[in-house]
Amino acid sequence: MRYIIGVDAGAVRTTAAAFDLSGRLLSIENGKSGNVSENFDSGVRNILDTIAIINDSLENQCVLVVIGVAGMETSGLKERLTEALQAKLTCPVQVFSDAQLAMYAYFQGGDGVLAIAGTGSIAYAKRGDTYYRCGGYGTILGDEGSAYYIAIEGLKLCLRRSDMGLPPDSLTNAMVDAVGGDLKSVVDFVATHTKQEIASLAPIVSAFAARNDRDARQILVNAGSLLADNVNVLLRRLSLLSPAIAVSGSILQNVNTVTDSFYRRVLEQFPNARFITDEVVIPKGAYYRYLATVKPTEE
Repeated sequence: MRYIIGVDAGAVRTTAAAFDLSGRLLSIENGKSGNVSENFDSGVRNILDTIAIINDSLENQCVLVVIGVAGMETSGLKERLTEALQAKLTCPVQVFSDAQLAMYAYFQGGDGVLAIAGTGSIAYAKRGDTYYRCGGYGTILGDEGSAYYIAIEGLKLCLRRSDMGLPPDSLTNAMVDAVGGDLKSVVDFVATHTKQEIASLAPIVSAFAARNDRDARQILVNAGSLLADNVNVLLRRLSLLSPAIAVSGSILQNVNTVTDSFYRRVLEQFPNARFITDEVVIPKGAYYRYLATVKPTEE
């Protein structure tokens, strides 16, 4: 049986799935982080290992592998990654950003707008063969509203309260305790830890927001507004008055305060917008990519 493999290579895990030529899910596997921006060799190895599990179970009749990886548009690693994977795989390999793969999954190759907020963030749009983006430029220039942003804002509170001569409150105590127990630890933690490790502190802020901590809640509200602002930039740029907006990523899908703030700010400017919140198998974007590029005779 011939099949397509889609791979969502994320900072936390790599998810690979195989689909037959009619789009039926055949197999899905999770592996270790495919973050090639953090560690190229380790990321490539984890991607290949996850693909190998599927190929071994399906007798290796794969006709196309499509891989979505965060940071492909800004890291300069797309060509290098494609070459590294193609050298180990016998079928054609296509490498895209994780946002592009998700666009194919949500809109089945059609046009739309996508907001992603997980470890990082980006707003993405597709019209015809042209892609548009807003944000997603990494920890210094972007990632507005992401788990990384939320964690950093929480850590900033620790330093701000100290600078103002205020005693630490419960939220700042929890943040400081998580990184080592004193204010020096806050600075050292940010300087010496990865984006993923810093982002892992975001649930502390979310937990305090759920207890109606004012500062924590404001961080989450601001996160949703920033994510909406990026989407609104694309909607105005493309003159989309009644857009379909897909919502993806752990923050937008699981942190209600962020999501509510995001919806509210988008609807303020685009009251006819509708939101797609259905869960999709992101690697299935590979199947729709296959449909968009395959020649009829190849069926």
